[in-house]
Amino acid sequence: MRQDQQPPRPSFKDEANTATNIILFVCDAASLPILVVFNRDLGSRRVGLQALLTLLLIPLWATCWPDEDPTPMVCILFAFILMCVVTRCGVWTRSLREGGDTEHRNSDGQSRIGRLIPWFGGAAGQHLQTAVILAGGLLVLSFDPAVGSFVTLAAVTRLVVLTAQRIAFNDRIAAMRDQQIEQRAIMEAFRRSSGR
Repeated sequence: MRQDQQPPRPSFKDEANTATNIILFVCDAASLPILVVFNRDLGSRRVGLQALLTLLLIPLWATCWPDEDPTPMVCILFAFILMCVVTRCGVWTRSLREGGDTEHRNSDGQSRIGRLIPWFGGAAGQHLQTAVILAGGLLVLSFDPAVGSFVTLAAVTRLVVLTAQRIAFNDRIAAMRDQQIEQRAIMEAFRRSSGR
């Protein structure tokens, strides 16, 4: 490639994918407090860069409410840090005990509430659990706007992330089906060409 040549510009689709990924990353960071508090057995990469962004988001959110007492938001920050440490220790312990990752590295884990209430388990349970947290955030909103709005934001962004995960999962299943159909067609063509 000559030095005076410009690299090709990314297509609109590539730029849209990048923008979508950034939005989902921010949503994931905003919803991470719900994940570390209400889920267990998270994947090894689940509490990573998103946690750093969340550590910035919580104090910034508290500054949006200058007339409110910042103590509850500071408690949320420390509780988040503690739960991140507990989650990372759980990942390391599991990895040492079982000789490597047993969960998908980006797994959302299992609902802690699902152990007590079985219908809170699974994908539908994740949505139900998040809806209950959203309702709780809306209730808290009336007497502590900073905390209530933060919990509401976390729940709404968690629903966005769960929906995006479901869409990506369905897309992946469709791609795998297409590959299977193509492989069958290739095998059939090979059989016909070899006379079998």
